[in-house]
Amino acid sequence: MKRKIVLSSTVFIITLIAFIWIMFPYDKIAVVAISKIQSTSKVKINYSQVSSGAFSTKISNLEVDDIPVGNVTLHYSPLTFISRSVSVDSVGTINGTAKLSEKHVEVDLDINPAIINSLTKEAEFSGKLALRGEGAPLDMSLTAHIDSDKVGINTPIGKLDFESVSTELTLEKNTLTIVQLTSKDDMALNLNGTIILNMRRPEISVSNIKGRVNVLGTQKNITLKGRLNNIKPSIR
Repeated sequence: MKRKIVLSSTVFIITLIAFIWIMFPYDKIAVVAISKIQSTSKVKINYSQVSSGAFSTKISNLEVDDIPVGNVTLHYSPLTFISRSVSVDSVGTINGTAKLSEKHVEVDLDINPAIINSLTKEAEFSGKLALRGEGAPLDMSLTAHIDSDKVGINTPIGKLDFESVSTELTLEKNTLTIVQLTSKDDMALNLNGTIILNMRRPEISVSNIKGRVNVLGTQKNITLKGRLNNIKPSIR
């Protein structure tokens, strides 16, 4: 008799938890969470629709500070409350996956070059633009590697097109450090420096990047200084 009572109680509790988990008002919670993220991070978030369920939340046509991202889906489960981590995938202007927790983030993204090109007129990215990295969200830190098929830079001597551009970078708070940026072509571009990011208006972030480039067999110094929307490249 006691075993039957225990079994019945266990089934009832499991059924109740499952019912609450399935019937929970996820849509409302998701909208509130997005609003809170927007107010605490001081970024503008726009979207057309939020659809939430017991195991995922889809945010359609997401834009962050007017930068289009695409359709973003967050995946979670009852274990999320223990692990405090979620996985994310994005389809649109930014394609890829991410794993997020309070202390760690991993990203593997393919980015439409148009996003970067909208920030400055002096550089143009084309082809594939891939970002792989990891960091700590609470510290606003990130270490990443970026590969780009082609980058064109407007200079006083004309437009220079670089191929197979590889970049190692770190992010600490609002300081983006270009540890090394190189191209695998005859011009052998080699740059390093910093970009002080303006999170509210990325286009006015300030660049201070310098290095060397081979122009027609002659080594030249190259600098990229100023706001991203008004960089004045220099070659000497």
